[in-house]
Amino acid sequence: MLHSGWQSFNQDLAEHGFPQLTLLDYTGSGSFLSALFEN
Repeated sequence: MLHSGWQSFNQDLAEHGFPQLTLLDYTGSGSFLSALFEN
């Protein structure tokens, strides 16, 4: 879940012209935390 979510999130960022996040930055993001606690 961590790796695939990170790749998907970075792809969305890139499509909108935003810089990509490192894996460590992604683990502190709202997107990751939301997905983690959703399950």
